[in-house]
Amino acid sequence: MNETIELDKATFNNISIPAIEDHDQTSFPDKYDCQLIYLVRDTLERLDSQNLIEILKELLSREHPAFKRIAIHTIRIRYSEFKDLFWGFNDNPLSLPLTKHEVYELLKEHSKDFTAEEITKIIDWINSKEYYIPEEFKDDKNKVEKSIAYRKKEWLTSLLPSKSEIVADLIKELDKINDADIDHPSFDSWHSSFSGTTSPLTVDDILNQSITNTITYYKEFNKQNHDFMGPSVDGLIDILTLTVRKNPNKYIVDCKPLVDAPSQIMYAWIRGLGESWRDEKEKFECAEVFETILQIVQKKEFWESHNSDDNYSRWFISSLLSFIEDGLRDDNHAFDADQLPIVKDILSQIFENDTHPVFDYSDLSMTVLNNSRGKIYTALFQYSLRLARLEGKDSDRWDNDIKKLISQKIELKDENPLLFYVIGQFLPNIHFLDESWMIENFYKLFPIDTETNWSAAMSGYFFYHRRPNKVNFKLFLEGSHLLKAISNDTFRGESKNSLIQRICTAYLYEFESIDINNEVIQELINSKSEDVLSSLIYFFWSPRFPFEKKVIHKIKPFWIELFNKAIKMEDEKLDSYILSGCCKWLNSIEEIDEDIFEILSKSAIYINHRDRYSVFESLSKHINNDPEKVGLILIELFKKEVSYDISRGKLHEMVENLYDKGFKEIGDKICLLHGVGFHF
Repeated sequence: MNETIELDKATFNNISIPAIEDHDQTSFPDKYDCQLIYLVRDTLERLDSQNLIEILKELLSREHPAFKRIAIHTIRIRYSEFKDLFWGFNDNPLSLPLTKHEVYELLKEHSKDFTAEEITKIIDWINSKEYYIPEEFKDDKNKVEKSIAYRKKEWLTSLLPSKSEIVADLIKELDKINDADIDHPSFDSWHSSFSGTTSPLTVDDILNQSITNTITYYKEFNKQNHDFMGPSVDGLIDILTLTVRKNPNKYIVDCKPLVDAPSQIMYAWIRGLGESWRDEKEKFECAEVFETILQIVQKKEFWESHNSDDNYSRWFISSLLSFIEDGLRDDNHAFDADQLPIVKDILSQIFENDTHPVFDYSDLSMTVLNNSRGKIYTALFQYSLRLARLEGKDSDRWDNDIKKLISQKIELKDENPLLFYVIGQFLPNIHFLDESWMIENFYKLFPIDTETNWSAAMSGYFFYHRRPNKVNFKLFLEGSHLLKAISNDTFRGESKNSLIQRICTAYLYEFESIDINNEVIQELINSKSEDVLSSLIYFFWSPRFPFEKKVIHKIKPFWIELFNKAIKMEDEKLDSYILSGCCKWLNSIEEIDEDIFEILSKSAIYINHRDRYSVFESLSKHINNDPEKVGLILIELFKKEVSYDISRGKLHEMVENLYDKGFKEIGDKICLLHGVGFHF
C-alpha cells in the first residue's frame, strides 16, 4: 500500500472504495486498489491478536485515511479484543478525515452493548464535532442550523440499537430544527440505479421478429413519449444487443435492411455480434455481415452523422473495430482467410472517412483504446499480422498497402500521438513483419525531435513490453532515447517504470557492455526525480522474479554509487529518501561484507518509517550468517529513535537470536536503547 500511495496520492480514496467491507456501493471491487485493501482487511481479520495490536496502533498513527479505515474496520469486527484502542483515542474519532463510514458502522454494530458512560461520551463527540458548512450558505443562520441538525441526527442514528432514551429525545429535539428523514447515514454520497432502461420487448419477442420488423418497431416506439421509469429506447437497444449476442446465427443472414437502419439498431447489431464472438466464443459465418458493413461505411450520409453529433454511429464504428480486432488476433478463433480482403476494404473506408475529434482521456493508453482513430491503427496492425501468419513468408511479411500507409504517416511532421503510441505497442510485431524496415526507420518510429510523437511511441512500447529485447535496447541506446526518457516529464507512469526496469536489467546482464560508468546508468543515479529513484529502488529491492545468482554481484556497485552521491546530503529530503530506500536492497544481497556493512551503518539513521519493516525483514535474513553485523546495524538505527510499530516482532526475533549466538552485549545494548528488558 505504501508503494501504491507513493505513486498516486489519491489512491484508496473513499469514492472508489466507499466501504472497507464488501458493499454494493463499491462500483469496481475488482480494481487493483480495492483488491489490495481487501487483502489487508482479510489478513487483519484473521491475524493472531497478540501480533495484531501493535499493527493496529501503527495503522491508526498513519497519515493516509486508508490505514485508519482498515484499523477501525478491524476493531469493529474484533471489538471484544480491541475496543480499548477505540475508546483510547486522544481526539474525537468522529472528526477523523474520511473515516465516517467505518466509525459509524462500529458505533451502530456495538452500541447495544455500550455503557451509559460510553453513550454519553459519544454524544459529547457528536456535539463537539465541527461540521462542514457549504460556502454558499455559511451566512444563512437558518440553513446552517438545519445542516448541523441533520448531521448530528446522522450520528445519533448509529446509537439507536442501544435503545437509549437520551438518544431518542435528542433526535426528537433535532427534528424540530430539521425533520428530514436520514438516508444512508454512514455515507456522504450514495449512488443508486433506476429502471429507466427497461425494454418494451423481451428477447423472445425480438427473436420472433424479422430484422425488418424489429427496425419498424423501433421507429414507431422511438416516436412515442416515454415515462422516465418505464420502457425506453435505451432499454430496447440493450435487449436487442443481448438477443443478437445469444443468437448470432439469426443475425448473420438477411442483413440488407440494416444498411439503412437507424444508427441505434446498427450499433446493437454489431455490438451483439462482437460480444458473441469475444465473450460467448461463438464462431459464425461473416460473409454477409461484412458485405452489409461495407455498404454502411461507404455511405456518405453515415459519415456525416458519425462526424457530427451521432453517438450511436460512433459507437457502431468503435464496436466494429473491436469485433474486427477480436477476429484477427487469435488464429484459433479468427475470421476465415477469404474474408480478409473485405475486412481490409472496411478498414480503409474507416481510415479515410473518420474525422471526428479525438476525446482526450489524459491517459494516452485510454485515449487509444476508447477512440476509433486510435483503434483503427491497432486493427490495421492486427490485419497485417493475421495475413503474415497465413502467408508464412520468410521476410517482408506485412501487407504492402498498410506498410505504405504507415511509411507515409511517419514521414510527416504532424502530431499524431495515437499512431505513434500504437507503433510503440506493436514494435515487436513490426520487427516480425519486416526487421530491415524497422531498423532502417527506427528513428522515424521514435522521432526524438518531435516531442509529442516520440513520447507517445516510447509510452506505447514500454507500457506493453517489460521483457528486455537486445535488438531494441541497442537501437534505443544508440539513438539517445534512454537518456532523454529518464529525465523527460511527459514520459511517465508505468511506462517510465518499465523503462527503468529495462535499463537495470540491461545493466545486470551487460547488454551492449553497459556498466556502472555508462552515461545512462549515471543519469539514473544522478536523477533528481523521486519517481525515477522510487522505481530504481523498487527494482533492486523487490524484483518481479528472483535475481539469478550470476547477476547478484552487480547490485553492490550500483548501491555504492548511489550511497556515495546521497551521503553528501546536497538535497537532504531526496538523499535521505535514497539512503533509506536502498537499505532494502539487503534483501537481494547474499552477504554483508565490509563495504555493505559500512553503507548500512551510515545509512541507518536515515531509515524512515515507510521502509523500516522491509529493512528489518532484510536484516533478519542475515541474522544467522552475520549476527554481529546485524546487531551493530540495529544499534545504529536505534540511536536515532526507538518506535513501536509492526516491525517489533521481527526485532524481537533478531534480538533473541543474538542472545542465542552469544552476542549478549549487543543484545543488551539494543534492549537498553528501548528502555526495556529482553521481553520488550
